[in-house]
Amino acid sequence: MSSSDIELIEAQGRIWSYSYSFIINKCLKCAIQLGIPDVIHRHSPGPTSLPALASALHLPPSKHDALRRLMRLLVHAAFFKLQEAEDHYYYSLTPASELLLLPDDRAEAEVLKAPPVHLFLGTDHGDDELGIWRSLSAWFRRSDGAAPVEAVLGMSFWDAMAREPSLMQTFYGAMSGDSKLVARVLVSDCCKELFRGVGSLVDVGGGTGTMAAAIARAYPDINCTVFELPQVVPDSQDQEAIIGLPNLQFLGGNMFQENIPHGDALLLKWVLHNWDDDNCVKILKKCREAVLPSHGSNAKSGKVILIDMVVGNNQPKGGDFSQVQLCSDLLMMCLLNGKERTETELNNLLMAAGFSGYKIVRAIGPRSIIEAYP
Repeated sequence: MSSSDIELIEAQGRIWSYSYSFIINKCLKCAIQLGIPDVIHRHSPGPTSLPALASALHLPPSKHDALRRLMRLLVHAAFFKLQEAEDHYYYSLTPASELLLLPDDRAEAEVLKAPPVHLFLGTDHGDDELGIWRSLSAWFRRSDGAAPVEAVLGMSFWDAMAREPSLMQTFYGAMSGDSKLVARVLVSDCCKELFRGVGSLVDVGGGTGTMAAAIARAYPDINCTVFELPQVVPDSQDQEAIIGLPNLQFLGGNMFQENIPHGDALLLKWVLHNWDDDNCVKILKKCREAVLPSHGSNAKSGKVILIDMVVGNNQPKGGDFSQVQLCSDLLMMCLLNGKERTETELNNLLMAAGFSGYKIVRAIGPRSIIEAYP
């Protein structure tokens, strides 16, 4: 079957659309490096004119039209809002660009950051300096089981991060920023049923404790424990200075080598997608064994709470997260030999780990909150 010339032209446009998408990536990074979101924020509550933006950025007059064109693309991608009046251009922030603000430019006490942006755009780690994407086709021809990052570096992403303190700091800083945002949803009224009947909670792989601290602060009756690698857990002085909550403690350990602390609920936020199926089953089995038996009238108080993407789920009225989920799946494949899973794949993991059932509680952006029952 041969395609018509019109169909071929339309197909060419589709190829261009996806081939050119990297330009949005680079332009967004450029905007972050120039400080465009911060300048617009400082001019709020009113919008910022193009000349005022260029002046605040200390750009020469010859670059003003280039700035207009850069902003036109980023407005189209919904990172900024545009108002036009008599051939004048005025810009304001959107929720997306609010997440790009530097700490000193936020009115709120807590800084929220979009982790994929600041981890892969806001630093040089996003420029494929490791050669992972450039080497992807060669990796497909290899017969071993190494992830693309291992094929390039000769070591895992975790080992590379351990050898590069700046990368580790960037990674856990990004995860902490994401946890602040996710925690706001978790402790809001829309998720209050999640913690009903829970007296103790263990955040497995909980990093520096951002998520557990938010839960402990919102629910003083829940005793929270962060279980994380010893080199990640803050020292006792930092814990007291940063957290200072009587119902929060830290415990260093390895979830593959040691028993996970017991709790009414165990939390795995953005953990499973880091690992292949076999390792996920090991993690889930250990979590299931650590869940305390149900008690009281709530027969399902004992559970594992998962926060991860479910590919094909979470398609809200305001947008489609399919592309985000599929791109994240390839990123996990390249960096960690992990994956984003469909509901069927998630169900297979839970059943293999001995769980009796699960429920997808709600969507939060491209991710889902899932309750898994022993």
